[in-house]
Amino acid sequence: MKRRVLTFTLILLLGFVSTTLADDHSHGGMVYSNGSLDANDAERIIYCQYDEYYGWVSRLTDDWTIFADGNIDGLAWLGGWDSTVGTYHKPAWWDIEIYTELNDLPEQEPGSPYWTIEVPADDVTDEFQGISGIWNYHRYECDLPTDFAFQAGVTYWLVALPRADVPPRIGSAAIPATDFGKDMAYASEYFGWPDWTPDYQIYSEYYRWPFELYGTLGSSIKEASWGEIKAGI
Repeated sequence: MKRRVLTFTLILLLGFVSTTLADDHSHGGMVYSNGSLDANDAERIIYCQYDEYYGWVSRLTDDWTIFADGNIDGLAWLGGWDSTVGTYHKPAWWDIEIYTELNDLPEQEPGSPYWTIEVPADDVTDEFQGISGIWNYHRYECDLPTDFAFQAGVTYWLVALPRADVPPRIGSAAIPATDFGKDMAYASEYFGWPDWTPDYQIYSEYYRWPFELYGTLGSSIKEASWGEIKAGI
């Protein structure tokens, strides 16, 4: 049975102090959720970090599709760090990256880089959520300096890449994936996965990265079922 995350009070007794920054966000309402941001639902942290000192980059991404046009002006996600590798300090900044879909079939992988923006660490809310085993969970939230305009029915892939030297070893949280085509992809030349690789090929588990997207929606299109897609409807 998965161990539940310890309470914040117990962590304080262990000498860990949580830092919360940039509490005042001006983004719109939630337009998409990719799973629970409750640390109790997380299984582990998967490393996702740009380390300039050692020169290695690890990216974790998950896909999202909204069946309406709109704009993303903020996001929140669950991540954290490995307590066996040093102590935590906030990244210098975050690269928010969006990739296109390689093709339009389910359970595929990211394509080309499509959009990237830097968000300073001081503009990111960094809230400690708890600890389970070696994994320390944090909830992050930010406004985007520039909105991302998305198209209805188009699948995109999201990366939140912290720019931080090791230690600490930072990553994105993973929760169990229960629906077809909703697992993550991972790429890290340093760890032996230079190309995007489905997480189940690495961990023998199907995971999702929990995040929420905020913004505004415009016109919508009818969401087609997979059966309709195969039938050409």
